[in-house]
Amino acid sequence: MKAHYLSFLFVAVVPDVSMTDNAYALLSMPLASYSANGAPVSRGRDLLNGGTPCYGMYRTLDGYISVGALEPKFWAALCQALQRPDLQALQFPDNLQEVARVKAMLQEVLEQKSSTHWAAFFKDKDCCVEVGE
Repeated sequence: MKAHYLSFLFVAVVPDVSMTDNAYALLSMPLASYSANGAPVSRGRDLLNGGTPCYGMYRTLDGYISVGALEPKFWAALCQALQRPDLQALQFPDNLQEVARVKAMLQEVLEQKSSTHWAAFFKDKDCCVEVGE
């Protein structure tokens, strides 16, 4: 009797998970930005959507590379690895023109070599960089 009751419980249990409730977690950064600035989030202007050179996608000779160097130590390691110490102070530029300028400088370096080269290059470096295949 007890075994039959337990098997019935396990069969009859159906989890109910709300997709909407769980999707709210994805809105934490945009909502925080909206609360701080009073303006809706727009592409290429915030921390995690292209508004900083230290977090984004860059073209290589034959693919893409993802840079996620949000912490200063990772950005410093990236600038050091690419032999661009001049970019270290420009992790979070003040205006969009400066963001575009720094991104262009990074792009100029990264697009000169293949994804295979960059994968091997960054393999032993702690820069928060991922090379697409």
